[in-house]
Amino acid sequence: MKSEPPPGRADRIRELFGQVRDRPLAERAAFLAEACGDDLELQSEVESLLAESERPDDFFEKPPWESFVQTTGTRIGRYRIEHLLAEGGMGQVYVARQDDPERRVALKLIRPGLISKDLSRRFEQEARILGLMHHPGIAQVHEAGTVQTDHGPQSFFAMEYIEGRPITHHARDQALDIGARLSLFVQVCEAVHHAHQKGVIHRDLKPDNILVENSGRPRILDFGVARATDSDLRATTLQTGMGQLIGTVPYMSPEQVVGDPAELDTRSDVYALGVVCYELLAGRLPHEFGGTSIPEAARMILDEDAARLSSIDSAFRGDIDIIISKALEKNKQRRYQSAAQLAADVERYLSDQPIEARKASTFYQLRKFARRNRGLVAGIAAAFVLLVLGFATTTWQALRATANARQAEDRWAEAEEVTGFLEGVLSSIRPQDLGRDVLVQDVLDRASQTLANELSHRPKVAARLHEVIGRAYRELGLFAGASPHLASAREIRLSLFGERHPDTLRSLYHLALLDRAQGFYPKVADCFRRILEISRDVLGDADPFTIEILSHLARASLDTGDVEGAAAAIEEALETGRRVFDESHAVRVDSMETLARVRVYQENPAAAQELFERCVELRCDSLGASHPDTLRAMNGLAVALSGQKLWPESEAIHRRIISLKEERMGPEHPQTLSSMYNLALHLKKQFRHEASEALFVDAIGRARASSLPDCYWCLGTLLSVYGHLLLTLERFEEAEEKLLEALEIMTGTIGPKHMETVQCVRWLATLYQTLGQPVKAAAYTALADSSEDPAPGD
Repeated sequence: MKSEPPPGRADRIRELFGQVRDRPLAERAAFLAEACGDDLELQSEVESLLAESERPDDFFEKPPWESFVQTTGTRIGRYRIEHLLAEGGMGQVYVARQDDPERRVALKLIRPGLISKDLSRRFEQEARILGLMHHPGIAQVHEAGTVQTDHGPQSFFAMEYIEGRPITHHARDQALDIGARLSLFVQVCEAVHHAHQKGVIHRDLKPDNILVENSGRPRILDFGVARATDSDLRATTLQTGMGQLIGTVPYMSPEQVVGDPAELDTRSDVYALGVVCYELLAGRLPHEFGGTSIPEAARMILDEDAARLSSIDSAFRGDIDIIISKALEKNKQRRYQSAAQLAADVERYLSDQPIEARKASTFYQLRKFARRNRGLVAGIAAAFVLLVLGFATTTWQALRATANARQAEDRWAEAEEVTGFLEGVLSSIRPQDLGRDVLVQDVLDRASQTLANELSHRPKVAARLHEVIGRAYRELGLFAGASPHLASAREIRLSLFGERHPDTLRSLYHLALLDRAQGFYPKVADCFRRILEISRDVLGDADPFTIEILSHLARASLDTGDVEGAAAAIEEALETGRRVFDESHAVRVDSMETLARVRVYQENPAAAQELFERCVELRCDSLGASHPDTLRAMNGLAVALSGQKLWPESEAIHRRIISLKEERMGPEHPQTLSSMYNLALHLKKQFRHEASEALFVDAIGRARASSLPDCYWCLGTLLSVYGHLLLTLERFEEAEEKLLEALEIMTGTIGPKHMETVQCVRWLATLYQTLGQPVKAAAYTALADSSEDPAPGD
């Protein structure tokens, strides 16, 4: 082992080592040759030290000529060391006690072997700069300097002592959803931007330097420390062993790994923030380094595109994927130009505002507006999206099914006329005339009035509009508004085309779906049998519409308790689908999901689980994890798991569905409330009454706060089942209150003959029987019995 050089000589070697190490690789040899002159031994010593510093051994664990040992009780200036907190390539961090003012601090000691006179001089200047930063998201640097010790000059930073966990660990342990993770990240960006405004760049942002306190606030550590050490990239952030990358190179920007300090600016921190956010969301880094060496890792950062966030999870498709990709741009000119810009776009995403990272088309703006107002006011733009999307779907289906060019031309002319009608309706509605915000229902009502007055001479166009508006009413749970429109579409098409025309069949199909939503199950099954009979004859067994009707017939059969009939219908649908479509085709996936539901009714939950899992997989690939069809299959999977008493697994899926729906549709959307209802029932089955009640109370509160019309229907269902839970807990007075309110709501929305309304009535009968009130009990029992009579046909 080499002997230590004499003190004066050692100082000169340290100084030159620090100076040459800060320079780009291409400039080092010339600089060192000029600095050392004829002293070849000095040049050799510095070159040897440089080579050793980059050798993959334990150099950073033990510097070449000085041991780095600090023990409990050791004093560094006015700080007394308590214990070691962490250790890295640059030095060690201790918990220490400051004398005046008396407080605990985190004391970062720079390894003595890395100290130069130039570095020591910069510490005092840097301490003044760091003192300018005062932000709740940044751990305060109290002091930075150099003191003389038995080992020579010892440089240090005394920082605010923060107790917390790295931001990625906090998010994982708290099972934070995407919105909560991004909200945390916005706070980090705001703190970074504050420092940038003070002229301070972090240069070593990573999860270990971003701790989340118990209060939930993220705090950034070591802000400015890397700058104070002149961004000593290798010493502060690289540590190698056995040829593997262990340090924080993955968070470096392309300009950072090049090693030219002149290229570094605040946008390098923006890149690191992009990496942190990627890891926070995806649970992994943008590049898979594995056992990669430092040169290879640097090459990957410089040359290879990071994996798109959406390739990890399709839930990240769209805006958030675009935001992260922009933050990770290799060319810093195309990156977000500040941490504030990055934070602003994330906040726009969270509030459903159009983000700046993408060019906003008119339709994109409208869609974001609709989502932004989904919980309160849908607005004219939202109604436009709802109506036009529904119309576009039916038009596309019709054009796809039309082989004759002349017919296609007529269809397109019809489509243009429908679009013109909708534009006229929308432009005629002004919020100031109504004296309040415009709801989707307002637009539908105005469209209904205009349709009746203006299009009696254009029956084909009128039929199409009746269907679009009727479907929109139905999707809102406004069944009374939907029924006359869908019936009018059917009557017009019957008179124009007869019963066997595809358009007439489509009208019958939508009326059957309306009846199913209202619980008229025997009538629905009969209707689908009739549609199926005509569709087979007119369109053929292999037509997608025919196969779709088979699936609906199977579901309607399940509703009436005809499990054998349901199994026969869906197995035929699957067999035909296999001959015509590949496995990922929507018709086949729908049939597979229906078969899974049949297996649940057949008390074969293991087979149902296998089918539901495949449906979820296929739909995630084609539609994304948060698409309603995917979520429906996920709910079926949760039911199949419950059927096998796999309670934790089922509950995890229920909670995942709620999280995805809250993110996609909002916390007060009826679909979100429906999933909360499902989880509450899941907990109720396990006799976890306290947890179930808490969920019911939360969902009911959200339903009451929502102005969406179909939330009123949802409220009735929630109150009914919550009332039954209270009945089970023998809290009779509360149960009566909830059940009576539920009955009033459901009678006025889904009607007295709906299965859920009848169930509510029966629970009231049970309640009064338990309370010793036989007259009331008998009255409600009779009401339930009479309500179960088949609904009259139209």
